[in-house]
Amino acid sequence: VWSAANTLTDKTGEGLRLPTGEIVSNHPNFRLVLLFNEGSQYQGTREVNAALKRRLVPVYAGYPDAAIEKQILQTLTPGLSVKIVSKLIGAAAMIRAGSLRFDLSTDILARWANMYLAGVGTWQECFDIAIADLTGDPGVTAPQRAVLAEIAKHCSIAYW
Repeated sequence: VWSAANTLTDKTGEGLRLPTGEIVSNHPNFRLVLLFNEGSQYQGTREVNAALKRRLVPVYAGYPDAAIEKQILQTLTPGLSVKIVSKLIGAAAMIRAGSLRFDLSTDILARWANMYLAGVGTWQECFDIAIADLTGDPGVTAPQRAVLAEIAKHCSIAYW
């Protein structure tokens, strides 16, 4: 995918060569928008090609304001009390402040809550599945998992 995106953005005017040998020309108004988490620290990802990165204009997005995130989370987790949503937002704030090497989106928080609501397991078990497993290989990410475990204890997540 990265090599195809690289070809599309190299401005040689040749267009994209398909595996069949056919060349698809770029339209003069062609634009490419790529959304990705920068870096190779995310499980299952590789570093973006340096030549492609030089051709891109980065736009960094932060997390939504807590009040807005609370509204989004309440929409994504129907049936969850406002108190629990507030606890999830609080846990997310602590995890994000820990500067761990993975993204903790509102969608992941909703996945955590919805797993619990669906009866997948306890809050702690769902936390381990939805959040702790995002850090990657347990053998490599033990320090991150230790921080997550402390945050879970602090938030009394296991007892919700």
